[in-house]
Parts: sequence; C-alpha cells; structure tokens
Amino acid sequence: MSDDVKTNTADTNKVSNNHQIKKPVVDLFPALTDKRMLAMQPVRQQPQVRMNTQISIFSPVSFEEALEIVECLRGRAATTISLENMKKMDASRLVDFVAGASAALDGDFHKLSDQVYIFCPSNIKITADAKEEKEASQTTIPDDIGALDFLYPAATAGEAQTAASPWLRH
Repeated sequence: MSDDVKTNTADTNKVSNNHQIKKPVVDLFPALTDKRMLAMQPVRQQPQVRMNTQISIFSPVSFEEALEIVECLRGRAATTISLENMKKMDASRLVDFVAGASAALDGDFHKLSDQVYIFCPSNIKITADAKEEKEASQTTIPDDIGALDFLYPAATAGEAQTAASPWLRH
C-alpha cells in the first residue's frame, strides 16, 4: 500500500506540472529588439539638389556669430563672410572654425579677397580659374618675420628691428 501512495503522489505531480499557468513573456530589453528589426540605413545620405539655393551674407563682429554661420551651412545655404569688422585673431579663429564645420559637412570654401570668404555646403560646388587659384594660393611672407612674431607686436618699423623676436636673434 505504501507503494501505491508513492506512485499516486508521483502521478499527481505529473498532472500538476502539465497545468501550469502561462505567464506573459516580458522582454527586458525592448530597445534592442526594435533596433534589430529595423533595416540598416546609411549614416550619411546623399544631399538633395534644390532649385532655390540660398546665399547668406555675414559681417560678423565677434566669434560668437560663428554658430549662426554654421547653422546656415547645415541648412544647405552658401555663406559669404566679410571679416572687415573683426579683430585679426578673432577673424582667424572664426575662419578656422567655420572651415572645420564646412569640411565636416563635406562642403568647400574659397578666399575671395583678404577679408572675404565663401563657404558652401556639399550640394554647391565652387569652380574658379586655375590661374586665379594659383595666384590666390601664393602668399609672400617677408624674410625678416618669424613664425612667432605675433607674440611681440611692434608699433613702428624702427621698433620692429630693435624689438625683434628673441627667436630671430643670433
């Protein structure tokens, strides 16, 4: 009889295991599942050609206006910058910053004159005469000026020789 009870209990356990309540399956990482389901798209999409291309003209006074210029480039607008109202150091900084942003956006830029630059997004290409390009790229630097002379500015030409950079002293 004791054998019957043990067998009976084993049968009861089998029966109770077959009648488990189904619990809903909870996905602990739903964001990962959603990403797997999405098709991979290219990171950089080809620019769309627009018929109504815009050109923005800026005459910045301070470096803080660089962000507004970059926003125009991000909006696919060509941008012309006149640096006449800026200090030389700030102007150089601004051109470097905007040129970097333009390069990051696959854009292009050219120097039109000493203080005027044009920056274009990737949907606009700049073409120039090869002769003009060559002339614009050639700059003349005096032999008596050193790379670090901007650290020791001289008021007059006479002072320039006496207060020359310590890097040039023999």
